[in-house]
This record gives sequence, structure tokens and C-alpha cells, in this order.
Amino acid sequence: EDTATDETSGEDTATDETSGEDTATDETSGEDTATDETSGEDTATDETSGEDTATDETDTETTPIEVTVNEATGQITLPPAEIDLAEAEAEGIMPADLEIEVPDLTQPLIIDGEELPPIVEQLEETLADVGMPELTVTQEDGIVNVTGSGDLEGTDFAFVPDEETIVQVEDGTPAGVTQDENGFYVVVTPKGIKMTLFPAPKKPVQLLKLAHGKKGKGKLKKKKHGTFYFPVLGYGNVAAMFDPIIVPAPIGMLPGVSIEGTLGSVVYPDGTMQVMHPAMPEIAQLQVATMAFLGVEITFEYQANGTAEFEFNGQNLKAIPTFEIIEDNATDTSQPVLEVIDPEAGEQIETLNEQGEPVSQEVIAKATLTTEEGTQELNVVEDVTYPKADNSETTTDDSTVPAAEDTTDTGNTSEPTTDESNVPVTEDGSDTTTTDAGDTSDESAEPVTDTTPETTSDDTTDTDTTTNGNEADSSNTGESTGTEVTA
Repeated sequence: EDTATDETSGEDTATDETSGEDTATDETSGEDTATDETSGEDTATDETSGEDTATDETDTETTPIEVTVNEATGQITLPPAEIDLAEAEAEGIMPADLEIEVPDLTQPLIIDGEELPPIVEQLEETLADVGMPELTVTQEDGIVNVTGSGDLEGTDFAFVPDEETIVQVEDGTPAGVTQDENGFYVVVTPKGIKMTLFPAPKKPVQLLKLAHGKKGKGKLKKKKHGTFYFPVLGYGNVAAMFDPIIVPAPIGMLPGVSIEGTLGSVVYPDGTMQVMHPAMPEIAQLQVATMAFLGVEITFEYQANGTAEFEFNGQNLKAIPTFEIIEDNATDTSQPVLEVIDPEAGEQIETLNEQGEPVSQEVIAKATLTTEEGTQELNVVEDVTYPKADNSETTTDDSTVPAAEDTTDTGNTSEPTTDESNVPVTEDGSDTTTTDAGDTSDESAEPVTDTTPETTSDDTTDTDTTTNGNEADSSNTGESTGTEVTA
């Protein structure tokens, strides 16, 4: 074939002889040889392909999207963020299993003819302006990840933006980060965009995989106020709110989801952990149900720790939900149903005192709320939380952003890694999460109901304690080290 090429190319035979690699190129490209001869130099062809490469890179750049601003409210409506469906399907999770639609903050915007950088870049600029340039902001699968480096190495957070609070503020509004009276973070960017960030799991796909195992069925649903519904194998469907702070898991704590009473945690395969709390039902459903049952309208203030504060008959009260949502009692109607039940005599539940410390408190009322999702139990106690701080002023430093504590001393596994990582522990200080929920083998996906290795049977075992269906240390009396950790 070289001879044929040499004959057709004439004097180019010498060129082919002196440039062996060019001959190989001609052989593999077939008729491209003519193109090479016409161009005179292979460099021209390479330059052309280089331009194509540049064009491809341009094509991958995000085109600014023009958005409108509601003149009355200032609200900005953004398209939904994309989810990495390939990763989900690789984990055996179908796209329909992920109902976590949140606004896309990665695209440049055009507002009133002005082009603005993506909101993630604006958020990063805001953090730099308040003295935290070591924090980077990205969005993946809808989750806004704030990652620390340098002096802030290990200071990591996960949020979802509240689409209802993305608004354009008036010119001159100071940029910064604040924490509202309910514990949620509020950001105003230098470009005049304001939003509330709700806490979220850092890896939704991994969370669903860890929660229900290889054989599990179920969906991960994002609700309002940062509440996530998902199934936990061996426990049931749960409503949870996550601490935004991501911390290293204690030594020996295996990947999986652990729930004990009103405290839970998820440990990811990379060794990081998030604390989670039971979360309230959607506020609109609760308000409709209480109005129908009591005949009065009650204003509920949803908190970043999953509880809700409200006033009734002159009393300041707090509703503390349970994790589990019982599907058997789900209603097909759109009308939620509230039912009041009597608490047991002397029934206690853990809450926070005026100093923010976990204490047991008497349940003064109980109720169940049944919606199309199922039935969830609510415990009502007297609101003994300390007075809320006024965080309305714009932050000019990192005072409102909790920094992860130094976790280099990991020799002691009986204590939580950070103050926020209140992991359920047994009376002897060992972790209740002892099973590897990250194992995707068929055996690990099945609930264990008979025996647990290296445990001793005890009648005081809390039957509500679960780690993806595997029983925890049976010496646990069922009391949690803490139920509410404010964000």
C-alpha cells in the first residue's frame, strides 16, 4: 500500500521516506493523504484540529441564561440542577428514585440585560469577602458543597438552596453571611442576590445506597425546609434533616445509616459523617390539619434541627417529630389528618435546655399526622430553648460559620469527633453503629433479626436502634447522648 501511495504522491515519496511517522499517518488516514499533500504541511491539519478542539471547549462552556425577576417579590426562577444519572444507575438506583429537584446555581445569568457570574461563584466571592477565601463552592447533583482548604481544611458543609428565597435585593444591600433566628444560613452576594441555604446530605446517591442496600426499594425525596424522605432498610421510611457540617467519622464506624431515638447519622464510604435529626412534615400540611382539628390557625416556626416551635393558648411549645413514617396508614386524599393521643405517664424525650445542652423533658402532648406519605408521630414539650440571638446584621468575619474542630487525635473512639457529631453511644462508650452498611452484598442488605456478632443479649435493648436493619450493641439502654444539634 505504501508503493501505491508513493506513486500517487510523486515526489512526496522522499517525504514519506524521511518521515516514517507521517507514512503511518497516511496509511491509517486513507484519503487524508491527499489532504496532507494539499495542505503542504501536516501542521496545517493539526492547526485545524486544534481549532476544532478550541471550538469543542467553547461548546462545553455554559451559555448564560436570561432570567426574569418578579417585580413584586424580587424572586428569581432558575432551571433545575442536573443529577449524574450514570452514577445513580451504576449504584443500582434508577433516575426516578431521586426526587431532589433544586435550582441550578452553576450557570451564568442575564438579569435586566446584565450578565452575572454563576451563583456558586458569587457565593464563593461572598465567603472570600467575609474573610474565608479558603472555602470553595461547587454544586453537584443539586447539592451545594462548601469545601475548606489551607487553614480551613476539613471545614466542609452541604446545603440545598431554597428556591422560594432566591431574590434580587435592592442596590446597596450589604453582602455577607448571616444565620436567621431558626438556624438557617442566609447569604447576600456582592451581585445583589439573596437566598436561604438549607442543610442537606452531601451525597444523595450514596445516601440512598447506604440507607436501603443493594436489594432495597425506595426513593429519596427532597421536601421543603431541607427535609429528606428516604427508606432505611430494617427501619422504614424516615423524614430527616441533616446537620450541614461534615465531619470525620469516629474510628471503627463503618459506612451506613444509624438511627437511635431522635438522633441519627450517616457515614459515607470516604470516612466522613453527617448527623441527622427527625424532621417535621411539610408545614402546609401541618397547618391545614391543625386548622381542621382545632379550628384555629397556628404559626409554626421550623428549625434547622428538625423541630418546630409554636404558641398555643399562651404557651411556648416545641414539636419534636420521630424519624419513622408509617406507610400502612397513608391516605390517598389530599386532606391531611391530625389525631391527638395521650402520652404515657411520665414519658420523656430529649431536647435542649436554655444553655443548648441535651436534657430529658416531659412530653405534655402527642399527635399523629397522616398524609399521602404516611403517618408520623409528633411529641410536644414546653419550649425551653434559650432566647434566640439576633443575627440580622451582616457577617464581616467567620463568626457565623462553624469551623470543624481538630480531629487529629483519633485514638479515643468513645467520644464524638466534634461537638456536632453526637453519635449514639452505648453506656460503655462504644459506638452503636458496628455493622458495615456500605457492604452491597446480598447478605448485608438483609435485616438481621436473630444474632449480632460480639454482643451480649440484654432485655433493655432499644428496639428502635438500627443500622440499616442490623441490630446495634445490645447493651444500649436506648438513651441517646443528644437529640438536637443546632446547625
